[in-house]
Amino acid sequence: MKSRVFVVLTVIAVGIGVGASNFNLRLSNGSAASLVNEQTAAVAQPPTVQKKEDPPEIIDGARNPERIPDRVAYLLLLRFLSNRKTVAEKNIATTYLRMIFGCDVCPNSSITKEQRVTSQDHMKKFMKIVEELEPELQTLDRKARETRGPGTPILDDTAKTKLRKLEADKGDLIKRTISVIKERLGPEGSKKLHDFLVDSFKRRIKIHGGNLNEPARPALAF
Repeated sequence: MKSRVFVVLTVIAVGIGVGASNFNLRLSNGSAASLVNEQTAAVAQPPTVQKKEDPPEIIDGARNPERIPDRVAYLLLLRFLSNRKTVAEKNIATTYLRMIFGCDVCPNSSITKEQRVTSQDHMKKFMKIVEELEPELQTLDRKARETRGPGTPILDDTAKTKLRKLEADKGDLIKRTISVIKERLGPEGSKKLHDFLVDSFKRRIKIHGGNLNEPARPALAF
């Protein structure tokens, strides 16, 4: 009984000390009392933020990976791995390649010694292909930028025709590069690469359905 009386008195004392204007004592059925801070209760709760949906022309690989063309996935992967200059950038590329062809240095990896050698061989050959592709791809990108000009100008028919030609040239370049990949990596290496693109990489891509050569926003999400 004494402990209950002490609790009631403590609550009353706190209510008086803080100020009666901030609190309201409400009785329920004459047997229970609750102390409510009216100022706190009056604070409005922030509205629930709704996730913005992508417009219908955006193809989200996380939802529909089958709608991402293979050539687009190859192009974006090749772009991602290209132009690696610093040690840190090269290390990132190497880590990514190990996801594709198998980890050749992981201590807990179950692959055999022969498989490690094969994995290293595939990584070296693939990066060589990336390096060979870089200057041609950069040339096409430069020509496209020059044709579009600064900002977002209204293009005339000549510029549009030139851009379509550059787009077609880029498509042919990627097609030839895929053939080189299959030739140099062989059935095993090229299959690992293709499986990675289909099962993992495409799910990290968003593209604009009207222009399948360019990502609608940053293509990768790590």
